[in-house]
Amino acid sequence: MAEQGAMAEQESQYVDMQRRFYEELSNARASAAKNSVSLSETTYRKLLSDVLKAKKTAKKEPRDYWLLNRYDVMVIGNKSKLIYPVREGVNAIRFYVPDSELFDVLHEAHLAPCQKKQKGAKKGVVVLPMVFSDFNSRCQVDLIDFQSHPDGEYKFIMVYQDHLTKFVVLKALKSKTAEQVAHNLVDVFTLLGAPSILESDNGREFANKVVTSLKQHWPCLKIVHGKPWHSQSQGSVERANQDIENMLCTWMQDKKLTDGARDYGFHSGIKRTPYEALFGCKAKVGLATSSLPQDVLQDIQTEEQLEEIIESVQTIPREETDRPLQERDSIALEETSYEANILCNLCFNIDNAGKAKVESKLNLEIQAKRMKVDSDKQFLPARLGATVRVPVPHVDRGRGDARNLLAVVMSVTENGFYRLGTAQGVLNQLYARSGFTTCRKELIRIEDVPNQEIPLRSAAIAQSTGSGHGFVRCTCKNKCQTMRCSCVKKKIKCNSKCHSSIPCRNK
Repeated sequence: MAEQGAMAEQESQYVDMQRRFYEELSNARASAAKNSVSLSETTYRKLLSDVLKAKKTAKKEPRDYWLLNRYDVMVIGNKSKLIYPVREGVNAIRFYVPDSELFDVLHEAHLAPCQKKQKGAKKGVVVLPMVFSDFNSRCQVDLIDFQSHPDGEYKFIMVYQDHLTKFVVLKALKSKTAEQVAHNLVDVFTLLGAPSILESDNGREFANKVVTSLKQHWPCLKIVHGKPWHSQSQGSVERANQDIENMLCTWMQDKKLTDGARDYGFHSGIKRTPYEALFGCKAKVGLATSSLPQDVLQDIQTEEQLEEIIESVQTIPREETDRPLQERDSIALEETSYEANILCNLCFNIDNAGKAKVESKLNLEIQAKRMKVDSDKQFLPARLGATVRVPVPHVDRGRGDARNLLAVVMSVTENGFYRLGTAQGVLNQLYARSGFTTCRKELIRIEDVPNQEIPLRSAAIAQSTGSGHGFVRCTCKNKCQTMRCSCVKKKIKCNSKCHSSIPCRNK
C-alpha cells in the first residue's frame, strides 16, 4: 500500500509538472518574436510533408532549397522522423521534436533527483595544482564512509582515481582495513595496470599498509606510497568523492541512473569525459547511445529485429535538377595529391586515446593556471615580518580560549608556503597562504621567536587560560561504565554532545 501511495504521488507530481510546463510554454510562445520557431504537431507534420515533397521535386523553388538546408527526413521502420541534415564529418543525428513531446524529452534529461545533487557555486582555494603527464603516473585511493546507509555487509566504498584522466573505479568494501583495500586494488591493477605512485588522504601510514598488503597479493609488483597532497588545496579527489556520494544518493531515489555515470560525465578540467580521455572514444550504453530514437528502441528485443530496423533506415534522395549546366566550366591545371592512412577502429581508438591524454594534460595546465590566478587574487602574498592570525582547531582549545594564534612570517618557500613563528617557537609545519590572515600592525618580531620547533597544539596550550584542549565527547553504547569511555578515562562528566540519547551513568 505504501508503494502504491508513493507511485500515485509521483504520478500526480508528474501531471502537475507537465501542466505547469505547458502553461509556461504557452506564455513564452505568445510573447516570442515572430521569427522564433515553434513546432506544434500540425506544423511538424506539415514540415515533414513539405520536406518530402521538396526532396522529390525536380524543379525546385527557393523555399525548397531553404527547407532542404534546414530539414531532412529519416524513415525508421514505418515511422518518418524530421532531422537536421547530417553534414560531412558529423556522425550525430539530431531530431526535431514537436511541442507535444518536448516535456518528456526535457523531463528525461533533467530529472528532479539530478537537480537535487547539484552543488552551489563556490570559490575554491588553490595552492599548487596537480598536473601529471601520463596515465597511471599517480593515482589516489580513498574511502567513503557509508555506515549510515549499509548494503548488507558492505559499509564502505573504495574510490580509485587516476589524476590525469580523472577516471574513477568504485569498489564496495565490508571494512576499511588495508588488506580489504589491497585485495580490491589487485582487481583494478589487473584491468588498468598499476600506478607508479599510490597516495591516500587517509594518511601516509595507511598508504604504506596498502602497498605492503599489495606486495603480499602480488609479489612482483613495485609501487611506492606518496605523500598526500594538501586536501584543502587539492580538491580534485574530494570533489570526485562528493560527486559519487551525490550520484549514489540520486540512484537511491531514482534507480534509472546508469553505472559509471561519473566516468561518462563531461569534465571541465580535461575538456572531455574521463572515459574518452582513457579509451579514446565515447562511452556506449548499448543501443541507448545509438542514433535510433527511443520510441523505436522500445520495440526491439532480438538481434533479428535490430537488423530489420537498421535495414529499413533510409533517407529519401533528392531528384536531379532540370536546370541546364554551364557550357564552360573552369578546370584546375594543377593537381594536388593527399596521402591518408586508413586505420581500423582499434588503431583509431588507440591513436585517439594517446591524443586525448596529451590534450587532457594541456587542458589541466590551463585550468591550473586559471585557478592559481583566481586564488592569488583572493589572498595577496604576505611579506616577511608581517604578523598573522593562525586559526586554532576546536579540539585544541577550550571554550574560553582564543580562536586564533598570533604568529610572524619568517620565510617563504619556492612553492609559496610560509614558515611561521610564535612567541613559544617556530611552528613545525608549513602553511599555505589560505591558512592564515594578515594583521594590520606588527605585533610580533622575528627576533622574539625562540629557536625551537613546536607543534600548533603546544603553542595553543601555552597561550590557553585553561587546559588548552577542546571539549571531549564519547560515542559509548554501554552506558559509560568502564574505562573504555573517553570521558570516564579523563574523569569528566559526559556532555550533551556525547552518545546521542543513549542512557548514561556518567552524568
